[in-house]
Amino acid sequence: MVETQEFGPLELVWIGSTTLVPNATDQSPDMTRLTRVMADSFGFSKPMADVMFGPAARLLNGRPGLQQLTGSAKVLTEMRDFTDGMSVIALTPPTPVRLYHLRLRHHATISAGGLWVETYHPGLNATQALGQNMKSLFLSFFPDIESLSEFGALTYPRVSMEKLESLAVA
Repeated sequence: MVETQEFGPLELVWIGSTTLVPNATDQSPDMTRLTRVMADSFGFSKPMADVMFGPAARLLNGRPGLQQLTGSAKVLTEMRDFTDGMSVIALTPPTPVRLYHLRLRHHATISAGGLWVETYHPGLNATQALGQNMKSLFLSFFPDIESLSEFGALTYPRVSMEKLESLAVA
């Protein structure tokens, strides 16, 4: 069981991992970097100590005005969107790094060092660019489901900082 902000304890149903390969030539540079968040970057004990996040990690963002901008009081924003070069830093590791993904019974947010980050959910469009064989292979990683829709809904919308800023200007 893993403690979530929204639902209390939820069952951990899958742990996946991938290897981030620094400077991989077949990926965009953003997907080969980690984001280091220094202690107290988002307030006292947020995070409690320095924490490293993978390139697709998303932070629960609850800043004022989101309800009017997005229809939701909270959204999930990519951690790398908060990079400022001082307290939130993008870095390329010197060697490959193993990244882990936690999937719970429902999409939710969990605490990582005092920051609320989302659990694994591929998104409903995750396999659009894949052929049928690759789609079947992807789904085979999750023996308890037969289609992407069985991942369920996202708990909060995913919104980039760029999109939030453009909505605020409009």
